[in-house]
Amino acid sequence: MKTVLYYISAYFLDTSLEIINAIKDKVNLHVLIEVTSNSKQTTVLNIDALPAGKYLATPDEILSEKDLNLLAPFFKGTCSVHFVIHSHPSGLSWSTFKANIAVNKVIKKIKPEVVHFDGFSLRTVGILPYLFRREKIVLTIHDAKLHSGENTWKTRLPRFLFLKIPLPKVYAFFSGFTKDQFTQSVSATRGEKVILEMPFYTYYDMASRDVPVKEEYILSFGRLSKYKGIPYLLDAMPEVWKEFPDCRLIIAGAGTLPEVNEHPVLLNNREKITFINRHIPNDELAGLIRKAKFIVCPYTDASQSGVLMTAFGLNKPAVTTDVGAFSEFIKPGFNGFLARKVDAPSIAESIKDLLRNKKYLEFSDNLKQSRNSSRQKNGKLLLESYN
Repeated sequence: MKTVLYYISAYFLDTSLEIINAIKDKVNLHVLIEVTSNSKQTTVLNIDALPAGKYLATPDEILSEKDLNLLAPFFKGTCSVHFVIHSHPSGLSWSTFKANIAVNKVIKKIKPEVVHFDGFSLRTVGILPYLFRREKIVLTIHDAKLHSGENTWKTRLPRFLFLKIPLPKVYAFFSGFTKDQFTQSVSATRGEKVILEMPFYTYYDMASRDVPVKEEYILSFGRLSKYKGIPYLLDAMPEVWKEFPDCRLIIAGAGTLPEVNEHPVLLNNREKITFINRHIPNDELAGLIRKAKFIVCPYTDASQSGVLMTAFGLNKPAVTTDVGAFSEFIKPGFNGFLARKVDAPSIAESIKDLLRNKKYLEFSDNLKQSRNSSRQKNGKLLLESYN
């Protein structure tokens, strides 16, 4: 079997865990998870503090007993799992250099034929010189274009360098939309392109099995960003309340956006809208999703959405806008509805469609019936790409 080094950004760990499950029995798999002061508390990780002066750590050295038990089923069957510690807030520092030296030692020891990057950042650039003499690298592209408000030199530079490295490359995508957008927008991208199936995130199901299920509200969750379109959702709620006056909304996620934090619908309807404006620990987030009727993603632009796969993993249907790859995942009348336009009236109408006759319960049952895993398909596609 081939030896593969799978280098993961902590920000994509919810997706990466499912990929680990898909390939760990097909290759000799070594996993490195890049964690920083900003990513130590993400959708999966909940690390209080990074160990000082340490650049590689095993899961039992860095995770709480609870998180270790939740992640153990995913890590079982791999050859090794280590966290790459970047404790310095800057991506260009002496600490970053030392962490990359530690990665190089791993590469020299295991001698991987293939290095698969699931996300790459300014910190990851320092690994590039160590990749030569590898058979190939695989790059998972989550976003073909950088999101609104997130297009900076710190995100553009690593992308440019990884795409230009003169090694055989395979590009992996989770939607045809992202693949097409990438092909059209990025020049000189020779190499195989493979479309994986976006997996349901099973981690959250494991993290919340003790939470009683009682549908109480509609939910929008995730880090606040401009492209998430939360103001459109807030503008839509008064129209929803005309038909469903008892409908409650929870918005959960860290961040500060004046157009959200100071929105008049939010400020004037505290009895109907709960705004949890902070990082949401994994077990709390899973509990919030379990008790939701459905989720709403009023995005203005998107590729694929981890938020959607998290909800589907807990059998929750969704209302989304018809942007990016949402139309590849939402089957109207089966697991959710697509708002016709990115505006308040369209979002409001789709929300009401899912509330009428408690349609969301039927769609939830549909999701339970369609939980056939994408593991076998993705494992086969990746193994072919590695070979």
